[in-house]
Amino acid sequence: NKIDKNADNKVDKKVKFPEDCVGLEELKRTWLWDEVEEFSITHRVRVEDMLEWKWKWWNGRIVIPCWDRRREKLLYWTARAVSEYTQPRYINCWMGEKALWGLDVRDTSNGILYVCEGWKDAYRVGGVAVLGKGISMSQVNGLREVIEEDGVKEVVVVFDSDAVKEAYKVAEFLGCEIGVRRVKLGVGVLGNGLKDLGEAK
Repeated sequence: NKIDKNADNKVDKKVKFPEDCVGLEELKRTWLWDEVEEFSITHRVRVEDMLEWKWKWWNGRIVIPCWDRRREKLLYWTARAVSEYTQPRYINCWMGEKALWGLDVRDTSNGILYVCEGWKDAYRVGGVAVLGKGISMSQVNGLREVIEEDGVKEVVVVFDSDAVKEAYKVAEFLGCEIGVRRVKLGVGVLGNGLKDLGEAK
């Protein structure tokens, strides 16, 4: 379950940012900049990264893009409400089953590629996120390209503490596709009752 081998057969549409969203740079001299800085502090994301990675503002939400490797093509976006009282907390683009967040900002200099559930966890460890608890064949192929391009020695699947079973299935599937000795399940990486990597880093 949650292993989508047919994602490549789904209709491909051009992904666009939501209408009326603006670049964060444009908010610098407005009262909304305080909201951007508060988001940065709350979620422990550097403002400099948000600006460099072309994050946007849209109706009380930070729009977090998912780019291709060269940041030329938008693959997906998720919009996170700044206020905890704004619901739903996330509004997502529909293309998540094919996208890998963090391709353009990953850090595999230690020979390890971390595969996480969400963008925040991936941000903290310089990994990539599958944007959910499953994986598609398209995402597997994307990971394979990263592994070859970066000379990755080890892939560690680290999902939230409430998704160990799903992480096991993803690790098992990845092992079959890219080599079982290369893939590890990150059980125990969290420890101490932490829910996710976002709390650990």
